Amino acid sequence: MISITENAVNSAFDYLERHDQYSRWFADSQAMLDLYEAAERAFGAERNLHDFEIVYKELKGKWQVFRGGQGHWTLEQTYSIIQRLPGELRYRSLSQLDANDLAEVWAAIQSVRDIKRLKDGPSLVAISKFLHFWNPRLFVIFDSDVVECWVFRRKWLGQELDTEAVRTVLEQLGLEDDSRLVKYLRVLVFAREFVEHNACVLKIFRNRYSARFNDTICSYEALAVEWLLLGLVEIPPPGVEVRR
Repeated sequence: MISITENAVNSAFDYLERHDQYSRWFADSQAMLDLYEAAERAFGAERNLHDFEIVYKELKGKWQVFRGGQGHWTLEQTYSIIQRLPGELRYRSLSQLDANDLAEVWAAIQSVRDIKRLKDGPSLVAISKFLHFWNPRLFVIFDSDVVECWVFRRKWLGQELDTEAVRTVLEQLGLEDDSRLVKYLRVLVFAREFVEHNACVLKIFRNRYSARFNDTICSYEALAVEWLLLGLVEIPPPGVEVRR
């Protein structure tokens, strides 16, 4: 497992905030707050379909989560199935996951596998984004263009998806294939190991963003990992210049 210094964590978040593609998240922080708050109301004690409609339309429209698919679930179908996901995972965080939870995590991934149909199988983008808004403490967004093809194409990160810890989890769950759904589980196991070995990431995330957002969003460990990785891969090692 890779180890990261506090300076590197801060540098990664600094870069993310300045990056043309990501800086809008911070410029329009209220829009982000509104979306996460709608999700909390939709899946919390209130269980409000109207609030889920806000999330669904935002993901379908601005986030284009259903773009290029062969078909996708309706608003009502999506909400009904997500509401039946394992309740014990609703507020579980990456740092709280144990071996027993991982079977439930796999069951949750399987439950929403058909939310968007592609020619070559399930859409990890759609699966991960809806699971993320159901529980952003646990489910990392797996964007194919950025997280998959940019972040985990880095050898030093990509190899973390095939560590002994990851292989042990797959073995325990009897998962022998290397499907895209299994790849997403690998990412979540990596994320769990990452926050366990680098506690400074969550501490710095909370300290940096609690005033700008709120304490609830700063408890979203999966969001912290995603943001950290997006910034971290943009920072070359000393003496190395990255050219695109």
